[in-house]
Amino acid sequence: MYNSHPIRKQVQREWYLPAGKPNIMYNYPAEGIRNYAGVPDPSILGLIKDQLSWFDKTAYLAPATKALCDDIVLRSNIIYNLTKILPGLDQPHTQLYRILRVELCQIEEAGGIIEELQPPTGALSTIKEMVEKF
Repeated sequence: MYNSHPIRKQVQREWYLPAGKPNIMYNYPAEGIRNYAGVPDPSILGLIKDQLSWFDKTAYLAPATKALCDDIVLRSNIIYNLTKILPGLDQPHTQLYRILRVELCQIEEAGGIIEELQPPTGALSTIKEMVEKF
């Protein structure tokens, strides 16, 4: 089970690092410890959600990079089945990984640019404003 190990007392850090088992300290805080938990304001959550609406949380690659990888996979003529992935270096998914790795490296070495997926930072200003208020 996670967080069931004890954190030892550290003399140099005892002013900010509590000792004990994390699960126990979280679920059964010591006497006098304030509970800062609260229900978030739905209007603020909505505002942040609107500012991040452009971000696709299911995307793993930028659209241009995904199209490039799809093209490389199609040109490889390797037939693979995502429902049947087995271990081994001779497996289709492993062969495709190697081909993708080599070809993408060659593209970058030739001066091509492989677009990276941008992280969602649209609501960062709103979050900073809310932190400054408190």
